[in-house]
Amino acid sequence: KAAKSLENAAKKIEDSKEIKAYYFFIAGNYRERANETKEALQNFSISSSLLVAKDTPSFFAWSLFHTARLKALTGDKEGAKKDLGRVLEIESEESAENLKSVKELTTYLILKLNKG
Repeated sequence: KAAKSLENAAKKIEDSKEIKAYYFFIAGNYRERANETKEALQNFSISSSLLVAKDTPSFFAWSLFHTARLKALTGDKEGAKKDLGRVLEIESEESAENLKSVKELTTYLILKLNKG
């Protein structure tokens, strides 16, 4: 129920793409916890599509990472690799420390995908 409420609220937000993205990101987390992988992937994809790396580098990176992770989980290995590559391309001096952990997890997932 919470995910559906967040999705409905997000669709009504017009003045801030970042807030809209945040609602979809949180909805994606709820959907994943409810084992609704397809819906979670859709929410994370919407979230990342609303963001720009130069404005919100860490949030954009995490949205892309979760999109890629769920693509990998659902069998879209090439789509996952593409999104993971985009995560590694994100650069930001102000957010370097915040980007460190998402880039480490991204690298691990790339290695895992390339291995099997």
